[in-house]
Amino acid sequence: VGSIVAVESPREFRLHPRDRSVAFTTTVAGVRQIVRMDLRGGYPIPVTASDKDVSDPQWSPDGRRLAYVRDDELWVTEADGSRSTLVAAQPGGGTDPRWSPDGGRLAFLSRRRGWSQIWVIDAPVPRRGRPASDPKPPVARAVTATGLDVDSFAWAPDGTRLAVMARHDPTHPFASEIAIVDVASGASEIVAGTDGCATGGRWMADGSLTYVTDASGWFQVVRRSPDGREHL
Repeated sequence: VGSIVAVESPREFRLHPRDRSVAFTTTVAGVRQIVRMDLRGGYPIPVTASDKDVSDPQWSPDGRRLAYVRDDELWVTEADGSRSTLVAAQPGGGTDPRWSPDGGRLAFLSRRRGWSQIWVIDAPVPRRGRPASDPKPPVARAVTATGLDVDSFAWAPDGTRLAVMARHDPTHPFASEIAIVDVASGASEIVAGTDGCATGGRWMADGSLTYVTDASGWFQVVRRSPDGREHL
């Protein structure tokens, strides 16, 4: 009698910034790993060889590195799988790594203070040759305050701000607001959601922000102008 073996399909596809290849996660020897494949064809190339599942691969803006999550810790590796570096370790760890537009920092979510907050840390610098004799590890700092749970976020094109989707009242799953947070100071301005549910904030190249809101009674896509004066 034949046996049935469950095989998980590839998922979490991430396109290279210059459309050269695609990174994704798939099961290899029973463990979820990151592999990449040239868009011109060929075989999948392993990137990670972890003994624990990895997830959420994210290309750096220059396409040279990948950030990912392993056992609720943040790691960065070269695109060929070399020079893997632990960025945010347990306790605390992190999820949802997102590169700043210039590739110099990583923002991520962590519950190390009991709330889902955004933290920012300097990304590891690719080094060649002998490493520094006593390198100081980068230190993460919280950008959002305690008292609210952040669901998701997105870097602004200029790298100075974040669009933050969060729930101020966890007992109401549809009470979601969008705030624009200054990364340097932590200053926050709520721009949508005070009169309904607002979510899905995405920045445009010109600095405008699109999002979904039900303020009019129907869910609609709204565009906030770069200067914040118009919501169309």
